[in-house]
Amino acid sequence: MVDSAFRLTNGRLDVKAILALKRINVSDDTGRWQRAMEAIDDALEVKASKPCLRIYNRNPRGRYELVPMDFTDIG
Repeated sequence: MVDSAFRLTNGRLDVKAILALKRINVSDDTGRWQRAMEAIDDALEVKASKPCLRIYNRNPRGRYELVPMDFTDIG
């Protein structure tokens, strides 16, 4: 499982596959698995973040539709 999670696809690692390893519960008396999961946590880096507000409107059929809003022009 670990080898397949770290396999390159188009020259890139699949982050979702690596993070899926964290959902696996492994009993390890040596603590190696826990240290490996901590290493994954330490390697995560948020490149950019900004607050997001999404507003939905319920249409007559009862389905929710995203209300498009562009706040980039607000000064």
